[in-house]
Amino acid sequence: MPKLTKLPKIRIIRGKNKKRKINKKPKPLLPDYLNDSPLDIRNNVAKCPILIPTCWNVNDCSPGLRIYDNLLSVKNNGNRAFAAVRANNYIPRETGIYYFEVDILECEDDLVISVGVSASYTSLDRLAGWDPGSIGYHSDNGWKYLEYGHGVTYGPTFTAGDTIGCCINFYYNEVFFTKNGVNLGSVCKPNVINQLYPVVGMGGMNSWIEANFGNKPFKFDVKLYAKTFKSQNGFLIL
Repeated sequence: MPKLTKLPKIRIIRGKNKKRKINKKPKPLLPDYLNDSPLDIRNNVAKCPILIPTCWNVNDCSPGLRIYDNLLSVKNNGNRAFAAVRANNYIPRETGIYYFEVDILECEDDLVISVGVSASYTSLDRLAGWDPGSIGYHSDNGWKYLEYGHGVTYGPTFTAGDTIGCCINFYYNEVFFTKNGVNLGSVCKPNVINQLYPVVGMGGMNSWIEANFGNKPFKFDVKLYAKTFKSQNGFLIL
């Protein structure tokens, strides 16, 4: 009769040493000026990262505008006297400093394009800055519009071939615009900047723009601006 081999005892460990699998969403890519920002630091450890604007929102767009397949180019089809579109995500305070640009591809002299930011509830049949919760810089007169239909002198006019940028500094609650890479100065310091979206508005036909949310180099050196601001002001709390 063959000799039986004694099997080793098996120790069953329940609960304590069992690793739990955590489904963590992939970290979204950020423009380089946001590296080491409060948003970047948070997203490195967060299970659900905070998103930033990356394209125009086809579901938050006036019927008077056409969004192209790249979700960055927008053209006015003339169905509305004024028409606007917002980005797919609001600008989170955790960015500290946020910036985007709009290339003006077509804009006839008697037309107007507005670039700015707005809350989700503002009308898409109005230009940026005309309503509460909205700030805009307009091409036809170079004025700034701060939640009201009457503007204030601000900067130069702009047209086809120009690039207009918009920056929010959440440390100072400050908004400023740029033209072709040049800072035009502070627009305002609102009491509250919360959940604002990049927005572009157009009046009349034959207006065409393309946005840059960090998918290519900016005309304005926002990386240098952010670095200089932080070196001059040290650690700031949002």
